[in-house]
Amino acid sequence: MAYVIAQVQFPSIMRIRDDSYIVEFQDRIRKVYPFVERIEAVPLPIPGSAPEISGTEVHWNFSSVDKKWRVVLAANAITLETKDYNGHIDFIKRFGFILNALADTVQPTVMIRIGYRYINRLQSPEDLSNIQILVRENLIGLADAKIRENVVQSVAQSTCRTKEG
Repeated sequence: MAYVIAQVQFPSIMRIRDDSYIVEFQDRIRKVYPFVERIEAVPLPIPGSAPEISGTEVHWNFSSVDKKWRVVLAANAITLETKDYNGHIDFIKRFGFILNALADTVQPTVMIRIGYRYINRLQSPEDLSNIQILVRENLIGLADAKIRENVVQSVAQSTCRTKEG
């Protein structure tokens, strides 16, 4: 597993931009995530998504001492990321800790979306030569042996309907 990410999205809480507003949240998580960094970025529009408020976005990055775990708090989402995945029980426990701190301090009124993503990386020559065995044929896409040698990067995303919406 190269990377694991979990995210909860909620309606924008613009006060998250303010240093003073996130102090209590930082206090709740700083024993596990002691490093904090305020990042300002200009959002890139994503075709088909709802228009965002113009200007810069503020993201708060909280990192573990070993820098293998990171919490990102934005005005409309909280994300837990790691390159040190040790199974879903540990990951869910850590994500629950973050969500409890968020609920107690920031208090979003509703959750809009929950996402959980595993990012795998096949890079050894042996893995790549066995890709038809390791990955379902209908998911291989540009990694197919016929054109694989010319592919530098391939990314796919699917959004599916569920009975809940």
